[in-house]
Amino acid sequence: VSTQSTGIGLAGDRKTPRELAQVFSQKLGIEVTAESIPREVYLSFGFPGVEDLANMFAWFETPECMESRSIEGSNRLSSPAKFKNFEEWLEENKEKIRATL
Repeated sequence: VSTQSTGIGLAGDRKTPRELAQVFSQKLGIEVTAESIPREVYLSFGFPGVEDLANMFAWFETPECMESRSIEGSNRLSSPAKFKNFEEWLEENKEKIRATL
């Protein structure tokens, strides 16, 4: 019996933060930009949990992050349902998002 855990990267889409901002802009009709904050700057914010969030956002910027998520594998795990891609999800939720702006 193995005591080692295994992580599973789930994905419905593969988009960079800038690509996500472009989709937001198109679907919501407003200008959305994506800005990268260096890990060291993020750490300087000093709130509880900042190190975990700084690490997470730094990970999102790496090629390994994108490569570790399999859309096909995610859909196999969720079969017969399918993960939505970002455009599908945003289309379904854009009015809720607009209401918060």
